[in-house]
Amino acid sequence: MRNKWLLCLSLAVLFCLAFALPALGARSDALVTAAELNDLLGEEGVVILDVRKSGYDEGHIPRAVSVTTAEFYEEREGVKKMAAGPEKMSAFLSRIGVTRESRIIIYADAKGLKYATRLWWVLKLYGHENAQVLDGGIEAWTAAGYELSTEPVTPEPSTYTVTAADVRQDAVATTAEVKAALKTDTVIVDCRSLDYFRGKKAKAARSGHIKGAVLVSYDDLLNADGTFKSEEELAEVFGVKGVTNYTPVITTCNTGTTATTHYLALTRILGYTNVQNHDASLMGWAQDPTLPMESDYDFFTIGSKEAEINAVLLELEAAPCIQDGRAFAPASALAFGLEAYFAQAGDVIRLVANGRTLEMQVGSPVLKVDGISLPMGAAPFESGGVTFLPVRAVAEAVGAEVEWNAEKRQISLAL
Repeated sequence: MRNKWLLCLSLAVLFCLAFALPALGARSDALVTAAELNDLLGEEGVVILDVRKSGYDEGHIPRAVSVTTAEFYEEREGVKKMAAGPEKMSAFLSRIGVTRESRIIIYADAKGLKYATRLWWVLKLYGHENAQVLDGGIEAWTAAGYELSTEPVTPEPSTYTVTAADVRQDAVATTAEVKAALKTDTVIVDCRSLDYFRGKKAKAARSGHIKGAVLVSYDDLLNADGTFKSEEELAEVFGVKGVTNYTPVITTCNTGTTATTHYLALTRILGYTNVQNHDASLMGWAQDPTLPMESDYDFFTIGSKEAEINAVLLELEAAPCIQDGRAFAPASALAFGLEAYFAQAGDVIRLVANGRTLEMQVGSPVLKVDGISLPMGAAPFESGGVTFLPVRAVAEAVGAEVEWNAEKRQISLAL
């Protein structure tokens, strides 16, 4: 009786473990290997698309049609690189000669994988499920020893019509839906590099990331040869960031392009079922100043009263300026950016930030850090009732990272 009970318990545990694991094994649904693609070259109904930015004329996979990303992107409501609307997408699909029965294989080079997955996602968005991406791109093809062609391919046009009714709403998240998701257990996965996530680099109107998002970078998903990592490795990459098959997931990046690589990995390699791609991504999100973002970097631009502090655009009491080759900013604004306690009594200025106490005096180039006097090389000054401090000297004294962008005439701080 005891053995029977133990057997039942063991079966129950195995069942629970199996249920808890991600639905693996769907890899071939979205990816093909070079060998598999080579076997398909003689088959009817297969359409091969080359989405590389260059190199098609020098050599492409036989039968491949050259397409540009502009054909499946479209600007809408002031947001660039959104998925092409039904009219534009219909024209594109008809130009490349596909039908609803076509099997579409998409490839790029190692640097352009995100464009291949983006087109794969847009096809899925409109209900064309029979599409795959060449794992490892054209490099995998040449590494396997397969030949390239220099003969251009001109497809015979077809008639392929998609409408708004074809859009798979479960595959795409609007900016409004992302905003609503912040109040739920949905995990927002930022798919960019660390520099973009922290805010050091920015393509959108504000730097940083959607508040509460977790970072899973593009390179985290790929092997050294540009192929996707295994199911087990991907499950671990996402799992350590709290991404499982039991929580809704929204992928986002700058334009919703890189995020489709993560969308493919989550939905087709790991088999997660509640995943959406934020099409507008940061380009759409950041242009609305009321939507919450986080950034490790603050930006002050010489001559501009507008500064960006922790991804918020603020109006300063006075514009930063250059004096004697050094950048100066209003004391109160600089203190705010450094998350510092700030007080001024007459000519004496006191800042407390990052565990350090700074004391300065208007007109004096001496900076006291925790009571130790150091030369600043520049003295605080007053103008129009506003006290200005030398940015680099003060910021570095509290341990901040300081960089100067000569082209933008902009100084950035990261504490």
